Amino acid sequence: MANIREVKNKYGVSYKVEIRVKEYQPKVKTFSPKEYENPKREAKLWASEIETAMKRGSYVEEVPVIQHAEIKTVGDLIEYFRENEGPHRYQHYDKYQFIYDWWVDKIGKLKPNELTPRILSNCKYVLANEKMPKSNKGNTTRSSSSINKYLFSMSAIIEFGIDEFNLWEYNPMSRVKKRKKDKQTSLRVRYLEEDEIQLVKEAAKKKDFRFYVFVLLAMVTGARYSIVLHLNRKDFNFKKQEVYLLYNKARNNIGFPLKKEVLEVVRELIETEDLYQGYLFWDMKINNFYNYKGWFESLIKELKIEDFRFHDLRHNAATYYLMNGASETALMELFGWTSREMIKRYAHLTKGHLKDLVEKTSNVFI
Repeated sequence: MANIREVKNKYGVSYKVEIRVKEYQPKVKTFSPKEYENPKREAKLWASEIETAMKRGSYVEEVPVIQHAEIKTVGDLIEYFRENEGPHRYQHYDKYQFIYDWWVDKIGKLKPNELTPRILSNCKYVLANEKMPKSNKGNTTRSSSSINKYLFSMSAIIEFGIDEFNLWEYNPMSRVKKRKKDKQTSLRVRYLEEDEIQLVKEAAKKKDFRFYVFVLLAMVTGARYSIVLHLNRKDFNFKKQEVYLLYNKARNNIGFPLKKEVLEVVRELIETEDLYQGYLFWDMKINNFYNYKGWFESLIKELKIEDFRFHDLRHNAATYYLMNGASETALMELFGWTSREMIKRYAHLTKGHLKDLVEKTSNVFI
């Protein structure tokens, strides 16, 4: 996808275009007023032409001559994967950097033939018992899902080493058992009352219109923070009245229906901020995404709403869809769930709603 941002220099305002399309090398080009009469228009035209050609498969790029990498240690393989494979394989590959660093520190000096299932299994126990520098939700050690993330990441690197450099005859990680999921002592039940929803929306709109659009989309779709934050202009189909949400955990691309009024608010943001390409919630000033989770937490604190986090908006959406008649199948489709157990975790019915349901159903038997 193409991202265009303003760059101020001695010639005025230039426009830097960055295009990332799977299976192609990233393309970057800057359009300066020194070279172009209308650099913004030229940037948009160039981005559209290159991106369209890439998506159609008709774009031909110069392939640089790459020297065959010499992999002497496991660390060499990890670094090669980090620099050459990770950026093209993962949408948010920067999130894996600390994992790569951990593996380099623990097994980076080993030769490939020295890496055994026993060593990897020992690493698993180190991951489980190692004290974290910062506590996560009160926990000082890693959760089972975090440990498995480390194991899966290293397994992918080893598979790459097998395919690319023939370093192993089999993947030694395949003989290491993954951690079972942590038992949940209690399921969190928290959603906003209808008057609280209006209060949050009004306060968000008063603070900043773009932030209000972000909160509104999070409320309506119930999508996770990172998914909403990375929404691109091209993810919105105004003709079909849908927004496309990439649910990474389930690897499903969901076409989530949006009400006309919600789309009109999104359209207003696009037109006001000239967001016809790129991410909706990208901050040009710091060249990064807005920290809307921090904004949201501050807003909740200001409104004195107790015990409510941003992720609870997912519970909030699922609960209201369920209370308004959504079937389990519909909820699974909307939220990208592959198991009905997730409905029990995220969707909750109020006691008042259950009482009305029983009274209405009881009329059949009385």
